[in-house]
Amino acid sequence: RGMGVDVATLDAQVAEKARIKKYDKDLDDLYNNQLIQLDEQCCAIDEEIKQFRRAKDKELNAFRKGYQTKEQRREWDLQDPQQILNAPPTRIGDVDPRLGASSMQVFGGEDVNWPTRKKAMQEQVQT
Repeated sequence: RGMGVDVATLDAQVAEKARIKKYDKDLDDLYNNQLIQLDEQCCAIDEEIKQFRRAKDKELNAFRKGYQTKEQRREWDLQDPQQILNAPPTRIGDVDPRLGASSMQVFGGEDVNWPTRKKAMQEQVQT
């Protein structure tokens, strides 16, 4: 062996390293391109799912608005703000079949028909 550096071997090593570096860069570029394509596909699928859910929610809200109003619910009789106004009176008169012995709705000396009796008495006085 002679003095000095084997230039041909060093050039071959440099070329091999450059080839490996280029191969790794090309492989990284390929993976990056695939990653970008997959990301775009996932974003498109996500957008499609969002649109589908929006359409379903819109359809559901339209159904609720058309067929499930407050007045049609089971609990409406408990939540009706006009309940007191629409309810029948507690008792109609002294002889009310809805009232039992323990209802505490009929008291001795109470005059249920007082307004009509008073009006009749006033008419008698005027004539």
